[in-house]
Order: sequence, then structure tokens, then C-alpha cells
Amino acid sequence: MLEITKSATDKIAEYFTDKEVKPIRILLQDGECAPSSLALDVDEIKDTDTVFEIDGFQFIIDEDFFIEAETIMIDYTRSGFEFASSLAFEDGCTACECCC
Repeated sequence: MLEITKSATDKIAEYFTDKEVKPIRILLQDGECAPSSLALDVDEIKDTDTVFEIDGFQFIIDEDFFIEAETIMIDYTRSGFEFASSLAFEDGCTACECCC
């Protein structure tokens, strides 16, 4: 299940005000020394993507990743975009020894 709040799509619409609207990828961003987290990026649709049409935007997620994530919820608050999912994220420190 993918749920994106109206406040999140309003903020995305604001971003595209002076840009060509493109598909928005939801992905897992490797945090290296910080925990991994969900993120948004502008991207092209691939054959392995699931595509969702929400409030005039195309949100794309890799099919295998979406099966693993099961549920993704995106909101926008004063703090910025907030993501929730059923994924369990590790603590980080995967790329170096400086903070371990």
C-alpha cells in the first residue's frame, strides 16, 4: 500500500512549479554512517517498477522493493518529508570505521 498525504503532494507540486513534471521515485537511500532511510528522487520509469498515479503525479517504486516494504506512507510537515513503512532500518556505520 502507498499512501501520500495532500500536504506532501502540495509540496511536490510547489517543487515542479517552474519545472517539467517527471515521475517521482521512492527509494531506499543508503545512509552509510547514518541509518538508511526512504527518499524521493526524480527518475524515469523502468520495466521493473510499480507505478502509482496520485494527485496528478506518477510515483514509482521498484517492484521487489515495494513487496519488501509492504506499506509506505509519506507526509510533509514543518520538519520536511516524513516517511513511514514496515521496513526495519539498521543503525548505519556500514561504510567506514570512523564512528564505530
